[in-house]
Amino acid sequence: LARSGRVCMCGGKMEGNGAPGNNKQKPILPKNRGEFIRNQRKDSEGFSEAPDLEFEYADSDKWAAELSELYSYTEGPEFQLNRKCFEEDFQTHVEGKRWVELDAVQHRAHAMRLLDGLDVTGREKRLKVARAILYMAQGTFSDCGSEAEVQHWIRYNVFLLLDVGTFTALVELLNMEIENSAACSSAVRKPAISLADSTDLRVLLNIMYLMVETIQQDDPADPPEWRASRETFKTELGSPLYNSEPVSVMLFAMVTKFCSGHAPHFPMKKVLLLLWKTILFTLGGFEQLQRLKVCKRVELGLPRLPEDSISVIRSMRAASPPASASDLIEQQQNNDLNHLILSNLTKKKHKKALKVKQAMMQLYVLKLLKVQTKYLGRQWRKSNMKTMSAIYQKVRHRLNDDWAYGNDLDARPWDFQAEECSLRASIERFNSRRYDKAVGNPEFSPVDNCLQSVLGQKVELPDDFQMNYDLWLEREVFSKPICWEELLQ
Repeated sequence: LARSGRVCMCGGKMEGNGAPGNNKQKPILPKNRGEFIRNQRKDSEGFSEAPDLEFEYADSDKWAAELSELYSYTEGPEFQLNRKCFEEDFQTHVEGKRWVELDAVQHRAHAMRLLDGLDVTGREKRLKVARAILYMAQGTFSDCGSEAEVQHWIRYNVFLLLDVGTFTALVELLNMEIENSAACSSAVRKPAISLADSTDLRVLLNIMYLMVETIQQDDPADPPEWRASRETFKTELGSPLYNSEPVSVMLFAMVTKFCSGHAPHFPMKKVLLLLWKTILFTLGGFEQLQRLKVCKRVELGLPRLPEDSISVIRSMRAASPPASASDLIEQQQNNDLNHLILSNLTKKKHKKALKVKQAMMQLYVLKLLKVQTKYLGRQWRKSNMKTMSAIYQKVRHRLNDDWAYGNDLDARPWDFQAEECSLRASIERFNSRRYDKAVGNPEFSPVDNCLQSVLGQKVELPDDFQMNYDLWLEREVFSKPICWEELLQ
């Protein structure tokens, strides 16, 4: 089942399979390398004798190919680890039986037990339970004898997990991992990121991707309750029911945090795949977009579109990349130009969008501006302080956000943590040496200028003063007239 350049699972065995999916580029190469380079050069110079690329322009590939896209070669050993975690827990409750031999009531009971296991505080125990759930979402492949059987149990197990509320628990755990500042700080300080740094995130994202991709697939053989669950899940996925925001917004925040350098351990390929599937499921793909465009134009009395842009793109010939350095330089210049064009559009359009008196629209405009602010230049930020203040007031911020001071490498706050610690230690040593009463020189003691503090101190008076206190009081206080007005002045 799982192949990403590619690995197959069938009957509990894992076999290498290099067959690419239908949505991948498969170049028809010439016989020798020289001919291929010449053809590339001709293509870059405007000729058509370049190798054709078989590419199907669509929202997604076949279901099995989309599932396989999630995994990499380095995750191969984890399939058996997921199986081990599941079977160790499963055999303690249902001894001597296999998952496919249980009835629906027993399946639901075990799924509920696994869901309860996600609430434990211990990270290792919680990770084992998450791996067991991932094995269920992968179709309990060790009990299956064919790929079709694995796909059947994937659909069955995924809808079972959805029914007991697993997806909501996964979103909460994902949000907890996103907010894990200790993991982010540790990853930032590391010179290189490994798979171990993103283990918890990868397991959670794998389960969520398998659930979203499986549930969005419409199978005519699905029972009515599964169809109802699909529509409910689609509505909830696009609504702010998870942590007061849609799941797609949470995933966009992960992309922003990764790109800003605050969380280099995020498995970005999995995040982007889950984000794409979430958007595709909740908003629809090319076909739904085209139908909506046609319906809206009819409702508004507009003329029909002269052509279907998606059909035109599908009929276009896929081009190979340019081979010459001059073409690459020209392409890079075009990309700069596009970036400047984007910056100019942002500068001109954001004020018009903010004038719309609708709170939700203004919030999302400010969120977009927050992402783009550090690329718009210091002068733009100085001349748009009202917009900057609005972003501060209405958009949620993170501890290490760098949007306000731009893309300046010298301004990143996490680079100065070591220097700040060293400076703090030096100041503490100075204060201890100069002002510590226990070991310091009393000449360096600070002067207390607070009236209440001074009057509240206990002062040791000499014995002769205490013996002659009454005489002092009569001579210095009672016998001398006091002009209270002058004293007050």
